[in-house]
Amino acid sequence: MKLGDASNAVTPDQFEAILKEISLRGVFLEDLQVNLRRDVLSDTGPITLEHSLGEWDVILTDPALPELEVQLAVIGKVGRRSCFKLAAVYRLRYESHVPVSEAFMVILANTSAVVQIWPFFRELVSSVTSRMELPHLTLPLLKPTARP
Repeated sequence: MKLGDASNAVTPDQFEAILKEISLRGVFLEDLQVNLRRDVLSDTGPITLEHSLGEWDVILTDPALPELEVQLAVIGKVGRRSCFKLAAVYRLRYESHVPVSEAFMVILANTSAVVQIWPFFRELVSSVTSRMELPHLTLPLLKPTARP
């Protein structure tokens, strides 16, 4: 669905009213994939991190319990060569006192979903990479208006 779809548009006032009636019930790790290339790690030089936001899906099986699935990834590089990739899918489960539409959830996904899961993703990257015997790696803090 496109944000500009007039038939399902949510006005700023409608969004604000619904936002007051919705709360985040939980953040769940749904999928995790990690690839490591130790041969690249033997190269000299620091590991640099590149992170990205992948696809996301709106799940409205129950409009009173809407969910979002969000994909995030981080790639570690030594020079130009990738030494590891960590990709995660998180499910954000909300509870709403009023039914929510897909249009509302699209706006929510674009405005706050990444900010809500970013601390969980940062911790996951730090924890997993330390267990892989990599140097301590920490993703940067994310400002509320920023996207990875």
